[in-house]
Amino acid sequence: MLGEILIEEVGTAAEMTDLGDNKVEITLATKGTVKGVDQTSAWTYWMETRADGSIHGEGHGVMTTADGDVINLRGMGACPGAGADGSVAWRGAILLHTDSEAFADLNGTAMVFHYDVTADGGTKTTAWGWN
Repeated sequence: MLGEILIEEVGTAAEMTDLGDNKVEITLATKGTVKGVDQTSAWTYWMETRADGSIHGEGHGVMTTADGDVINLRGMGACPGAGADGSVAWRGAILLHTDSEAFADLNGTAMVFHYDVTADGGTKTTAWGWN
């Protein structure tokens, strides 16, 4: 069952590197909240466009709260393909781990997310706890 919203953030896909074989690596910087606390995140992920046009991706990130807590993120997602305008609407899961006492309750938590990327590289993410 989906729980409360844990993460809301916006960002910019800062850099794209062609890896060949229909794969691209993306560097992403975001800011928003985790459990209502201000945070910034840095992600690196790769995405692969398959022969049918669908897209699969995997990546990792590091989130730092305004109080200096660090949360490690590992994610995987998919989408049916890019829109006519080049936008992409991802859906997937994120696993978290932290040594922070303030966010220790997130350890072992899986989240499901919506991650939308506009044609100009703007991003919006919403992630819910999955119980």
